[in-house]
Amino acid sequence: MKLAERIEACIQLGFLLQQESPELNAALVKAKNENVWFDQQNSIQAIQNIATQFLNESKLHAWINRYEIVERTPKSIGLIMAGNLPLVGFHDVLAIFISGHYCKIKLSQKDTALWNYILDLMYSIDQRTKDYFEIKERLNEIDAAIATGSDNSSRYFDYYFGKYPHIIRKNRNAVAVFSGNDTICTGQQANVTLTFTGTAPFTFNYNLNGVAQPAIL
Repeated sequence: MKLAERIEACIQLGFLLQQESPELNAALVKAKNENVWFDQQNSIQAIQNIATQFLNESKLHAWINRYEIVERTPKSIGLIMAGNLPLVGFHDVLAIFISGHYCKIKLSQKDTALWNYILDLMYSIDQRTKDYFEIKERLNEIDAAIATGSDNSSRYFDYYFGKYPHIIRKNRNAVAVFSGNDTICTGQQANVTLTFTGTAPFTFNYNLNGVAQPAIL
């Protein structure tokens, strides 16, 4: 698939994710059975945020246009997913797919139903996307790895994937605090201080009058 075709598949996925269906309802029930914290409200919120923030056509193009994506021989990227939030690893999958590489995905047992639902939607949009996604129990024959877990599991990730180019995420605790005592009126400017506490790097996303603004890194 060419870049334009991959982008179009993602845009179509965004449209489909905003539609109700028996398949979605079944996935929501299965997700709750897998993880008691994945109630319908949380799962739907995650799906809608993916559809409107990651897969919205204008936002997707704005993100992609920040990079020079060159068509080249695809690499196989191993992904170990966390299961603490619904579809928490979606952006990793999106980035790999858009860049033209293959995703070999080790799902968390606590988050399989929603992933299978989304991948089935992708396959229905374009059968060629099946070449880009593979659910695996063991990650072998990979060229790079992205693993997300706890401080404890990261030691095992380092052992198994240290020989590959890799991103290994551990526990991350951070707090962002706004401070300031200005009264802000329409048309006026004010200084607002944002202080981060935790392990860098940080990304701060915000809306202004309901419109998403460029992230602060």
